[in-house]
Amino acid sequence: MKKEAKEKENLIQLQNSKALSLSRNSVLQRAQAMADYQWVLKSKNENYSSANAKRPTYLVGKTGVTCTGIPYCWGGFFGMDRSSVSACKNYADALSQGYTAGDINTTGYYKGSTAGLDCSGFVSAAYGYTSKKGTSNFATIGKKVTSPSSMDFYVSTSDGHIVLYAGVKTAGERYYTYEATTAGSEKAKKYSRSLEYLKTNNYELRSPF
Repeated sequence: MKKEAKEKENLIQLQNSKALSLSRNSVLQRAQAMADYQWVLKSKNENYSSANAKRPTYLVGKTGVTCTGIPYCWGGFFGMDRSSVSACKNYADALSQGYTAGDINTTGYYKGSTAGLDCSGFVSAAYGYTSKKGTSNFATIGKKVTSPSSMDFYVSTSDGHIVLYAGVKTAGERYYTYEATTAGSEKAKKYSRSLEYLKTNNYELRSPF
């Protein structure tokens, strides 16, 4: 391995280790806070055309309405207490500055002036990372485990998605998850996934704890 690549790997590992200072319960509370966050959609946050973004369907016709859950935003890392944009402290601050709420256009890269969380942004924020990790990064974070515990994660590089494990919904069939997803209402939320889905789409169970 070249020196530059090794130094970069060491830096990533050092950054990743920060999440280990959080307990499983703290991570759960952070995930719940993003899923339960209430905010009002204002007209200044609906500039989807100019941002080349696509409005989450659950926000259609919701101007002036109190919404629950930070919206899905492709490439987004705007949580309760952090943001990938230095000019914004968090999701609420981004909205106050007129950022567009959410983006479900998953082509290309993050689109400027949009705010919210994509799947890896959600997990990064839940784990307390100060910068966003991509799905491919999570495939090497922590260690493989055979049996899930609260706030471990399932990640699939082929499916391009990551979810936090939140308990058993139906024994041997379905798990509760916390995730930011375009499935159903496109936002951060408590959801569920079948074990068959996880297996078919090559999800790997890993733990950073």
